[in-house]
Amino acid sequence: MNNFGRRLRALRETRGMTQRQLAELSMVSIRAIRDLESGRVSKPQRHTVRLLAEGLRLPAAERVRLDSLTGHAGPWTEQEPEVAPELSPPPSPLDGLIGRSRETTLLRELLSSGEERLIGLTGLAGVGKTRLAQEVANDAARESKAGRGTVVLWRGTAETQSPGPVPGDPAGTVRDRVRLGLDALCGIGEPDMEELRRLIGRWPTLIVLDGQDLVRTAVGRLVELVGNCPGLRVLYTARRPAEVPGELVVAIRPLDVPEDGASPGPGTAGSSGRSHGSGGWTEISSVRLLSRHIRRYRPDFRPDRTSSAAVAAVCRGLDGIPRAIQVAAPYFLAHEPETMLRRLPSLVGDVLVEGGIDLEGAVRRLGHEEAALLDHMSLGNRWWSVGEVAEAVGMPLSAGARAAHSLLARGLVTSGTSVLGTRFRVLETVRAHRTGRIHGEAAEKSAASSAGGTAAVRRFSA
Repeated sequence: MNNFGRRLRALRETRGMTQRQLAELSMVSIRAIRDLESGRVSKPQRHTVRLLAEGLRLPAAERVRLDSLTGHAGPWTEQEPEVAPELSPPPSPLDGLIGRSRETTLLRELLSSGEERLIGLTGLAGVGKTRLAQEVANDAARESKAGRGTVVLWRGTAETQSPGPVPGDPAGTVRDRVRLGLDALCGIGEPDMEELRRLIGRWPTLIVLDGQDLVRTAVGRLVELVGNCPGLRVLYTARRPAEVPGELVVAIRPLDVPEDGASPGPGTAGSSGRSHGSGGWTEISSVRLLSRHIRRYRPDFRPDRTSSAAVAAVCRGLDGIPRAIQVAAPYFLAHEPETMLRRLPSLVGDVLVEGGIDLEGAVRRLGHEEAALLDHMSLGNRWWSVGEVAEAVGMPLSAGARAAHSLLARGLVTSGTSVLGTRFRVLETVRAHRTGRIHGEAAEKSAASSAGGTAAVRRFSA
């Protein structure tokens, strides 16, 4: 092995990359990388060195050093890319993420593998899509600042956009160009997308579009940009899929909730989203989240059996939806646990509206087949297979599968896997809404403010 091969291998292993991952990021074949690292090829072309440097995301000084090991004549003139993590960084959350270990592991694997270049996180408003995107985006941004990984560009809503000046760019020109390009991907304005493409180039980059139900013009721009930038990955969060060919849609489910009747001791929750067997409440993610929010209003909150029952019932009644749980927490300052249990049906309606969780609007956007499945599944609090519900409504199995997946992507149903296979259940809040059991003035206001539309889904992952 020559000096170049040894240095290339050391740089790759320091960044935790396999030869396959470096090949995908650099567009240099695995065979060529193997030949270089083994010493079978001792003097690669300068173009190959530049591609490898881009794939490894080397700083300028390290690129010059790597090139010098090949014996090429003449100076290394390539400049650092203009995109940088500081141009549009993801916001830093103020608290730790509760639950979501399955989802964060999945997203980290997808983003690092390079096999999926457009990933959508979909589901009901308030289910935690933004917080999950923040977690994985900040992981990637920390790696980038350490000299490894991917540049992260975040385009969020007003609540999740990170303002502030950019070091080294006092005029704001590059920042402005990046911002306009990210706005265009969300359907805002008509800037020249060639400028954003040039800024990104072949550089490993992750663009996060948070809270964006992408419009058709934006989808076209997005597809074109991904096609022109081989190192680009895009992650978006939305209430429904963008319907882009080749996208991977990850349906974000609510947090796990306690099984009705389970004990309040330590326990676990299964893939169905409810604790099972003799499992208890204290380690279940929705209970942990509600307890944390309650302590922000009552720092001395230490639930006994009665208050634990109220906490568990509220989590079940709200289906473990994080934003709804956050909105419900102050009620424990105003009401005793027994009152919370008694007022739960009206409390659910009030909390959903206060949290901006528009069930009526989500249902009205469904197509005929999705609505038919949802209505039938709402009749009982049970788990359905696709075959059972499709047969019950007189629908072909393939159409039933597409409709069930569409409901899953929109967050109206959840899924679980058992020895009987994958099965679906309507969220309790959605079932209560469809059967008229949620009452209160807030629920009526929600029904009066909804809109319509339709959508479909191509690919899903639970």
